[in-house]
Amino acid sequence: MKRNILNGFIFAAFVCMVMGALAALVVISAAAPAYAADPSPGLGTGKKPNILFILTDNLGYGEVGASGGGITRGAPTPNIDKLASEGLRLTNMNMETQCTPSRSSLMAGRFAIRSGTYAVPFGGVPEGLTQWEVTITESLSEAGYATALHGKWHLGSHDGRLPNDQGFDEWYGIPRTTDEALWSSSDGYSPDIVPLEQIMEGRKGEKSRALKDYHVEQRRLIDAEITKRSVAFMERQAKAGKPFFMYVCLTQPHLPTEPNPASVLHVCMPHAAAPAYRTEPGLQRQDRQRQLGRHAGRDGLQCRADARHRGQTRHPRQHHRDLHQR
Repeated sequence: MKRNILNGFIFAAFVCMVMGALAALVVISAAAPAYAADPSPGLGTGKKPNILFILTDNLGYGEVGASGGGITRGAPTPNIDKLASEGLRLTNMNMETQCTPSRSSLMAGRFAIRSGTYAVPFGGVPEGLTQWEVTITESLSEAGYATALHGKWHLGSHDGRLPNDQGFDEWYGIPRTTDEALWSSSDGYSPDIVPLEQIMEGRKGEKSRALKDYHVEQRRLIDAEITKRSVAFMERQAKAGKPFFMYVCLTQPHLPTEPNPASVLHVCMPHAAAPAYRTEPGLQRQDRQRQLGRHAGRDGLQCRADARHRGQTRHPRQHHRDLHQR
């Protein structure tokens, strides 16, 4: 019975969120270093596969190249496209309409309304995945897996309903959502009325702890930290020969779509100008935007394709307007 439930969970992980506002990528590797001696490891051999589940936040289905986007949308996705061409693509599905219920269905394999997570909650109100729910991580833990979540949770922001209370051995990230990073820069905001969301970490059997406020500057940096911690977790488990479930919940491209400064420097700035951003942390945000050659609109930074076509850093929409005026 337990094995059938677990197989159902893994299948749900494939089909739950491939086409909606959330986009998912599942990589199942049946060949951890501990099983390298087996020439043909796989799901039917009795070996436990490693599972890497990457979930992006608010990435449209048509944005990636494998779905017709990529370079036509101004942002090539060659690595994702390569994975799609080498693996299994699921192109038809039914899903929830919001973030929280989608993530709940992924964790529990059930309709979200049955778990008390039928809508996105507002910060400060009672919320979270019901505590008696059986999650994929609890089942995988019983099967001998090491489990971790790094990134966005959005299924409960209080002790008792955080990832380490729902089967994860460890977690790092934000309990709710990224638009709360804008609160501290909003007119009239007071942390005395509504505290800022925190970047947190925790381990199974322990209380989670707050690390720092989640504001716009941290929003720029968090996905790099999520990636670093996720890679380190997988390397540790591979070295120990233990199968793992690594759930990577990236926060991009959910609003505000602020890029990591290192990415901006790499993509859009001449090498000679790059040190200026690093050595002048006191620059106002508007000055930084002018220096980086980007617009502050909701589309964020999209300069790679235009730089390729025009030899300079400009926003694709401006480029399209120029072509139309010709």
